[in-house]
Amino acid sequence: MYDYDYEAGEFRVAGLPLLLQTPRDGDDEGDYTVGEDTGRRTWEAAVVIAKYLEHRPEEVAGKRVLELGAGSGAASLAALVCGAKEVCVTDLEYCLPTLRTNLASSTQTWETMLKKTTSDELIRNTAQKAIGASIRVA
Repeated sequence: MYDYDYEAGEFRVAGLPLLLQTPRDGDDEGDYTVGEDTGRRTWEAAVVIAKYLEHRPEEVAGKRVLELGAGSGAASLAALVCGAKEVCVTDLEYCLPTLRTNLASSTQTWETMLKKTTSDELIRNTAQKAIGASIRVA
């Protein structure tokens, strides 16, 4: 349904790219095959939730957010971008390395964006808030 190149940062919320890695064959860290891996992918529902939050940031702004079965972490990253003060991201153990990678890649990209001169003050403010929020992977 959605044709984003998630790893290249094409998927954005409030102007900030969400970098979402998808495991490939040979990347498996658990007792399953990648073709059967439902935990580390970006589901269409996560894209819908992320876009919903982009249009209704008051749903999470200033709040603590818990995402169960986060997959790639798209909805959690969107909550950060939309002003959540704290986000706890959870999934099965084999999904956690991918979640940590996606969170780190996205926040590092936002930090790099802040260092560059940008005329879009809204994007700068959004990035500063997202980077300043507390995030925990469990």
